[in-house]
Amino acid sequence: MSTDFVAGLKNRNDDVREKTAHQLQQYVDIELREMNSDQYAGFTNDLNHQIFEMMSGSEVHEKKGGVMAIMSLLGVEGGSSSKVNRFANYLRHVLPTGDTVTMEMAAKTVGRLALSGGTFTAEFVEFEVKRSLEALQGDRSEGRRHAAVLILRELAVNAPTLFYQKVQPFFDNIFTAIRDPKVLIPKLTEPDSNPSLMTSILAAIGELAGVSGRDMRPFTHELFPVLIELLQDLSSLQKREHALWVLGQVVENTGYVIEPYSKYPSLLAVLLNLLKTEQQPTTRREVWIPTILYVFVSQFFLEMSTERLTICCYCYCSVSKGFSKLT
Repeated sequence: MSTDFVAGLKNRNDDVREKTAHQLQQYVDIELREMNSDQYAGFTNDLNHQIFEMMSGSEVHEKKGGVMAIMSLLGVEGGSSSKVNRFANYLRHVLPTGDTVTMEMAAKTVGRLALSGGTFTAEFVEFEVKRSLEALQGDRSEGRRHAAVLILRELAVNAPTLFYQKVQPFFDNIFTAIRDPKVLIPKLTEPDSNPSLMTSILAAIGELAGVSGRDMRPFTHELFPVLIELLQDLSSLQKREHALWVLGQVVENTGYVIEPYSKYPSLLAVLLNLLKTEQQPTTRREVWIPTILYVFVSQFFLEMSTERLTICCYCYCSVSKGFSKLT
């Protein structure tokens, strides 16, 4: 019976794999529960073997099918320590891999493993965080670093209480990765054909801002210069959008509102330039948050010059147009 599901999971068509994964979840949740212990063990053992073969093979679509199968099984079965360990070992075959989408799928599944581990969760999260931080610190492979960042992001989302204990080593190692020439080079004037590593790093930082809150403020002195540089990266819309989102997350969760604009005088000019010139609606929405917070809060501390009043009106009009489209 497992061969029927495996054939669909190995299919090159994304829709077929997704449909098969859903059917597998339903089968395990309903029909397999009615079988005796020998039949149950026979099906799951065979399926686990097939998943391992798919994950350790060379075909990208089969790797994706294997990841989807694991996610389906977790959706109905939860996870004992042995199951979590087994699936985590399978996922390491695609973390890293040459396909970014496959790595993102696998990292999300690692996050789900953290949710399903029960009393084993703390041990699992501790191991994966330590392993990922070591990859950031010592591994020169961009693929391994990318996989590590994706895993850290998902663990921050799915196990925030446990991940919070690792805020200091996370930032120590993440800034090491950011300062690596392979990450920030090519520089602003040169096209970056693969911005996904930096955007993944930014996504992880943004998620962590929501977890750590004000405890993140000591790390902003290293973060803001990087964000300002990326906000001006004309080679990558992805980088600009992620940098804006992280800026909004930091401002919202740390209360670090006015000081950045006095400490980094170029920040306001950069944001206003984006507000005036950026054509992408998503980017314009994200830039409103930190800019408007500054404009309105600063009214109570700074003299409202004609220039600031003009800026304030411009922001108000932009927001009004945005909300009118949403309502």
